[in-house]
Amino acid sequence: MTRWLVLLMFGLLASPGDFAAAAPARAKVHSKNKPSAASIAAAQKAQQAARAAARAAARQKARAEARRRADELGLGTRHTAAMLLAGRVEPRWKKAAGGDEAPGTLRFPVVKGWFVRGFGSGAGGYHQAMDIGGEFGWNVRAAAPGVVAYSGNGINGYGYMVMIVHPGGFVTSYAHNTKNFVIAGEEVARGDVIAELGSTGRSHGPHVHFELLVDGKNCDPAPLFRPQVKHRNGEPISVQRAIWRRRKPKTVSCRPRKHHPDYVQHQRKTGQDSLDMDRVDDEDIAAP
Repeated sequence: MTRWLVLLMFGLLASPGDFAAAAPARAKVHSKNKPSAASIAAAQKAQQAARAAARAAARQKARAEARRRADELGLGTRHTAAMLLAGRVEPRWKKAAGGDEAPGTLRFPVVKGWFVRGFGSGAGGYHQAMDIGGEFGWNVRAAAPGVVAYSGNGINGYGYMVMIVHPGGFVTSYAHNTKNFVIAGEEVARGDVIAELGSTGRSHGPHVHFELLVDGKNCDPAPLFRPQVKHRNGEPISVQRAIWRRRKPKTVSCRPRKHHPDYVQHQRKTGQDSLDMDRVDDEDIAAP
């Protein structure tokens, strides 16, 4: 009670000037404790630098692990790429990719990309892939989770290409990139950025030459793509969508690999096994 009386008497006796004089002092104390704009900016910059350094360290560690995995599994060579293009997937590669159950569907690898030409097009139906149009520099993304089996530009006609082995032994390839962002042995998730869209190799404009290989055959990826493939005008292509986990859906067409007409003509003229004189372990690799 005595404390409240003292406070009440002080309030009654104190003049407005006393309160006015105390206000600047309080403001001065608060201004000393408040950080300046420059110090806030410096702290934010330091935090950003620390996060960037942490990301770089994690990326470096992941790359070292990828190189170890590639060496252990025999990934990343031209021979690896030749085997995959010929439809041969070693059991250890499939195991490293995640096992026996296929991914079911595939993510369309270029977010704003469009259908250029599809499976079975070209002279004699040799083009057993889908060409996806886009602009230089657009991201190319992994269609499904898996392990990168090849990343390079050593295969005749394909330019910079990435090949990924997926669960179930699915293999997808992404060719004609401007540059690749992943290395052999690296594990990727569905939708991860793996390359930059371009026009390297035997190409007549910016696009992704996308191949799906399953059980030694090239398969039409269109029924498996999500979202549905569209023409440049936004109209969806005509296709019956499917899901593939263990047994091949009837709506997905698969055929033995065909050679490019130029390859066939060259072989007839010369009797040689490959358009590329620096052959890939004697594998007959048809350019896209």
